[in-house]
Amino acid sequence: MPYRWCMEKRGGNPGAKSLSFSLTDIPVPKAALIIAMSETREAEAELRRQLEQVWGYRCAATELGGVVENFRDKIIQAAVAAAVNNGVIDKVPGDIHALVHAVVEAQKGVLVEATASPSVYVKVGIAADDSWLAVAIYGESALHVLSNHARAGLGVTHFHRGASPRGRG
Repeated sequence: MPYRWCMEKRGGNPGAKSLSFSLTDIPVPKAALIIAMSETREAEAELRRQLEQVWGYRCAATELGGVVENFRDKIIQAAVAAAVNNGVIDKVPGDIHALVHAVVEAQKGVLVEATASPSVYVKVGIAADDSWLAVAIYGESALHVLSNHARAGLGVTHFHRGASPRGRG
């Protein structure tokens, strides 16, 4: 049963067009991206329900914002809390280690190196099956209120839920 994805133009435009397509094969990274790009809590809940029921994925989402200096630590804490609270990962070192690696990789697409301190607002989508864990970050960053830029990042890691890490790293 493929999920039907529908996107519509905003603004109440009577001539607005809609686009819909079926997603018949959704690997874990794509699931995380879809969750991160969902625009409402209702859409997110429906997507998560479909991904969990049809594909057997464990999913979570969280939103956060702030200036880059505080953002790097906040996003890891928020992702761990969302993943643990929603049963995506267990609260064990191996699972948290895998999640942190995926978050750090996903941040590379979102955080920019700048002399000023940009503000960011993002939604984080997290999806996992028994072998793979993906973190997608989608949102905006801005050096000035009139200069928002859309940003996206994806981090994927292989993991075994509840396993202990092998060595350090």
